Amino acid sequence: MSCVLIRENARYGEAKDILNRIIITVLILVILLSGCVKTGEKVVEFKEKVQTNASQEEAINPSFPGINMPEETFSELEKTHFSREGMSKNAHWVRWWITWGEVEKEYDVYDFGYSDHVIRKAGEEGILLLITIMPFAEWDQDKCHGDEYYGRIPMPGVVEEFLGKMSMPPGGIEYYGKMPMPGDEEYHRGMPLSPPPPPSPPPGGEMIIKVGKPCSMEDYKEFLKKFVERYDGDGVDDMPGLVYPVKYWEIMNEPGMQGKDPSGLKFFYGTPEEYLEILKASYHTIKEADPEAKVLMAGMAGMHEQFVEFWDPIMSEAGNYFDIANIHSIDTDERREDMFVLKFKKFLKKHGVEKPIWITEAQFGSLGFEWEKKKELSAEEMNRLIVRATVLSLALGADKIFFISDNWKSESTFKVYDTLVAKLNRFDSVEVVDQKYVENKEEDAGITSSYGYYKFRIGNKTLYVLWGEGKLSEVIDGKVKVTDIYGNEEIVDADEVMLTASPIYVEIVEFSKDKEGLKTEEMEINACTEITKPGVYVLSNALSSSKTCITISADNVIVDGNGFALKGKEGKLEEDKHKKSAGIFAENIKNLTIKNIKVVGWGKGIHLENVRDVKLENIVAEGNAGDGIFISSFSDVVIENCVLNGNDNGLTAGEKVECPTMMEAPEKCPMPKIFSSNLLIVNCTAKNNHIDGFFVLGVENMTLRNCIANYNTGGIYPFLSVNGVIENCTTSFNELVGICISNSENFVISNCTTSDNTAGIRMEASNITVKGCSVKNNKLDGIFLTYKSYGNTIAHNLIENNRYAIRVTEYSAGNIIENNTCSGNVDDIGVRKDLKNIIRNNECTIKILTEEEAFRKGKS
Repeated sequence: MSCVLIRENARYGEAKDILNRIIITVLILVILLSGCVKTGEKVVEFKEKVQTNASQEEAINPSFPGINMPEETFSELEKTHFSREGMSKNAHWVRWWITWGEVEKEYDVYDFGYSDHVIRKAGEEGILLLITIMPFAEWDQDKCHGDEYYGRIPMPGVVEEFLGKMSMPPGGIEYYGKMPMPGDEEYHRGMPLSPPPPPSPPPGGEMIIKVGKPCSMEDYKEFLKKFVERYDGDGVDDMPGLVYPVKYWEIMNEPGMQGKDPSGLKFFYGTPEEYLEILKASYHTIKEADPEAKVLMAGMAGMHEQFVEFWDPIMSEAGNYFDIANIHSIDTDERREDMFVLKFKKFLKKHGVEKPIWITEAQFGSLGFEWEKKKELSAEEMNRLIVRATVLSLALGADKIFFISDNWKSESTFKVYDTLVAKLNRFDSVEVVDQKYVENKEEDAGITSSYGYYKFRIGNKTLYVLWGEGKLSEVIDGKVKVTDIYGNEEIVDADEVMLTASPIYVEIVEFSKDKEGLKTEEMEINACTEITKPGVYVLSNALSSSKTCITISADNVIVDGNGFALKGKEGKLEEDKHKKSAGIFAENIKNLTIKNIKVVGWGKGIHLENVRDVKLENIVAEGNAGDGIFISSFSDVVIENCVLNGNDNGLTAGEKVECPTMMEAPEKCPMPKIFSSNLLIVNCTAKNNHIDGFFVLGVENMTLRNCIANYNTGGIYPFLSVNGVIENCTTSFNELVGICISNSENFVISNCTTSDNTAGIRMEASNITVKGCSVKNNKLDGIFLTYKSYGNTIAHNLIENNRYAIRVTEYSAGNIIENNTCSGNVDDIGVRKDLKNIIRNNECTIKILTEEEAFRKGKS
């Protein structure tokens, strides 16, 4: 069962009070009788009960001393979008190549020294790696391929900013730099050059190796399986000292580049069908080693005719064997500001492929080859193009962009990139508000933009990026903070800003009251009414009614309660009929503010449906038969300084999800196809509510900050939601769980206190981070991971006086539990050894759960 066990449709306040209280009483008895672990049940101790990390945790996963652990988790960095260039420390991705023969230097002789060093150093520097696998080993290629298979491969440099002048580990890379061709005096086919290379590899170079399909696909798959397993972070056969797992794998680079172009590059010598065979084998091998891993197709080297011809015969089938589509845009200029994304999307669609898109090579301006006809870009042209192309590509659907900065000759360009990273690297969503462009017809071209107006959401902040001609005030009004591409900021009135070809970043500081017809004069409300026109409406006295009091059917409305109350005449909790009434009701509207008002005794205190750009502040919602605040199908909602006490639910927000098991087992419901989005709840209190303090369902991008949820049945309950933050919140004395995250992804719970509940924090979810929290005095679990919870991180928490400090059960694997402090718990960490979790550096004892304990049906 889930956090809630059984709700009997009470989520929307449709069950009677007496029935709910009977159910809750029964459930508490069930929990205590058949829940997590009863006092005195059989326990298998794991070695000695001593508070160390050496003997216990080494047996779960080998440790590696002296590792500098970065502050941010993998799941936090995974959401970022840009590669690290120059000194841009706030960018977190690096694409790194490695060939099969660098690791397996001869058959069944593996040397992980160099790859270990790179991956460990990357982790310490807060870098996530996309690893490009080049499936070539000389000893294998020589079995079936002649000299015509030799190709010149320029190897990308390992970023010096994070490697520094490292010492090569023993038995490190066999060669780096240029390998001679057959016939050269020093040709040794894979042996070191004379004199030997330095111990520290230079930041680039070339390999000349055979690049045919592996002669033994079985040998290649065996190498790949070992390589992926070593860096997947599941605690089994992992590299000692692994900081961040490697979860993204690219299978080769530009296989269509077969030496036919003037530069003579050859990354693969084979047919499209042979590449498809390599991709398919790689995909299955990687997924077998790490089911959570993501596979990228080899980068398509642009939408030129020769590369389209290579991919055309295989793309429809290839789409079954990669998770992320991949395009390159080299020598990008003003005729290709979309970096091929639009043409690439059309190409994928033609073949029935719908996958996320990454640009793993983005380079601007001339490459410097004699055969190129492209002009050199000035620093100003380069700077403007980088921002416009990045924004346009993201808006068209690219998710991550890996830049090539070799020809960024101006310091100003790196400043532009630093500003771009600071502004957009952590964006959650982007919306095209308006744009104008032309599609250029040449095969090496794409889009040229003349006007762009894009809305980015970063957490709970909105940022606009614009360029073109005309006044900013024609699209955005009020007082704004304008940042140019170099990072220079100023706060001005929007009507002072003229748009140009150079993009600007715009944040609204203060809305204009005159925007979109919003009247500046105040209109008085002295009776229950319907608001049908924009304006500012102010209550002049308290109002009461047995039916909905204020209905809002116009955009651009402010309702100021002026401290007065709206009272439902007979809105007692057991009066089910009054749940259809509301103190304030609005539907299908935008730009609404409700503030300084009290709603008491209604079916729902405030009821909003299909709304956007809403702000609720200084609301008191108490004693309502249904929800204090109910918001369904919304975007961009802010709720601040609200008190939600003694209702059915304090707050219910999200989508109406159809799922038969929602009440008793939400973890078995499918994710909704449509999410409400962008919910910010700050400084709100929800106490003594009949069901939950805060219940969120089907929401993308939500934040609860500085909130309190005490003395409810459940505290904070996000279900079927993605991308959330719960920070500095308190959940105490709730009958069931303080914070329960069910069937949700990508949440961070930080610096929260959850105490004296049945369970403190429970999750049936993935990619959740719990850090810096105080979890104490809960009847059963402090932190409970169950029902296939994977990829979560539990770190730096203080967990005291619970039944279990942390318990991991029911196929929950791939989690990291580190640097926690346990005290006074009956048992500290309870986990099944075969679940492949990483447990390290905790001041906690470890207990290995029996199969019966780990799969007990009754749970908190």
